[in-house]
Amino acid sequence: MQFYIFSVPAHGDPQAMEELNHFLRANRVVDVRKELVNHGNNPTWTFCVECLEHAPNVVKNPKAKESKIDYKDVLNAEDFSLFQKLREKRKQLALKDGSPVWSVANNAHIAAMAQARCQSKAELLKIDGFGESKVDKHGQAFLELIKNEKSGKAD
Repeated sequence: MQFYIFSVPAHGDPQAMEELNHFLRANRVVDVRKELVNHGNNPTWTFCVECLEHAPNVVKNPKAKESKIDYKDVLNAEDFSLFQKLREKRKQLALKDGSPVWSVANNAHIAAMAQARCQSKAELLKIDGFGESKVDKHGQAFLELIKNEKSGKAD
């Protein structure tokens, strides 16, 4: 077992929260303990994360800053096929908006959609980190692709 400590300002720090969430998604977590620590006018959430030493399905790229998940190993063949189509849809949406692909949805969001085969906006909202604004802006496009995939129609 390994222990990792993360601190996130109580007022919210998107970068610190994303770092914690990325770590949680990429590792085999056994337990998480959190405590609000008050440092004068700077309250901070402190998280103690206990995880397995060698998490399967995490590929370490020495040139990359972070570990990357190989979704071909994580997802079954059918889910991975849909995952690839959803990634292509994400790319199209990002190009249309002139925004980076990760701002539309990250790979963890796409993998969750593929596994759950989401059929409604309510189901999309259950995906951790895929909030209302993303669902309102891009959810319908993803849902249509999933529906067409389920019915065997080409996109």
